Amino acid sequence: MTKLLHGNEKNRLTGGREPLFSQKELLVLAIPLLVEQLLEVTVGMADTMMVSRCGEAAISGVSLVLAVAVAVLGAMGAAALNRPAPDEDAPQTVVLLGCQVYHGRPSLMLQGRIQTAYDYLITHPDTVCVTTGGLDSHDEPYSEGGCAAQELEAMGIAPERIYIEERSFDTRENLLFAARIIEENGLDSHVAIASDNFHQLRGQVYARQAGLTPRSTGCFSPWFLGAGYACREVVGILAMCVGLR
Repeated sequence: MTKLLHGNEKNRLTGGREPLFSQKELLVLAIPLLVEQLLEVTVGMADTMMVSRCGEAAISGVSLVLAVAVAVLGAMGAAALNRPAPDEDAPQTVVLLGCQVYHGRPSLMLQGRIQTAYDYLITHPDTVCVTTGGLDSHDEPYSEGGCAAQELEAMGIAPERIYIEERSFDTRENLLFAARIIEENGLDSHVAIASDNFHQLRGQVYARQAGLTPRSTGCFSPWFLGAGYACREVVGILAMCVGLR
């Protein structure tokens, strides 16, 4: 017979600590990983069949590329799970990484980042937020950082809790210029990065290079955008590793 676990027995299993993720959140996280693994195996089999007539060197090359991609995806997942533990002091500064703005309104991905920053600011009322990102084009009325700040204020976050960075044009500059604002204003350099889960690895690497101590407060990407951006992110990480970005 199956034995039901009572509350005190559950606490013993988790060492008396609240779990970082609920069962529902773990399921939401696991489904894309299972789909990704299925696609990885399918593409690997197709690639192997396509190059099987080209000899061992071609097959080894394809296997090497797939192995590197799997390693990078694993590192991206680990970075996304690098969240503050319930029993540790939470970062007092949120860095909201910029994303596209269309006609003065945040894109879907920027909306997700704004929402996760808002949730963190509400849960931790003593924290502040640095919004980042310059103008996407001269036709836009607001920069990425300015648009995000405006949205947070409209959602009820006090303006004095928001610092705006409007000169950066990529992830590295997002974190570099945010670090300067943090230093100039005496803010906590232990930061939570508000961005998509796939973006956390590169964001945390650049944050450490800028002298910050990063944690993740990642958000899920829209399903029809996440896969494409995640593949692009793998290329960006590899370019960063070889010094191209």
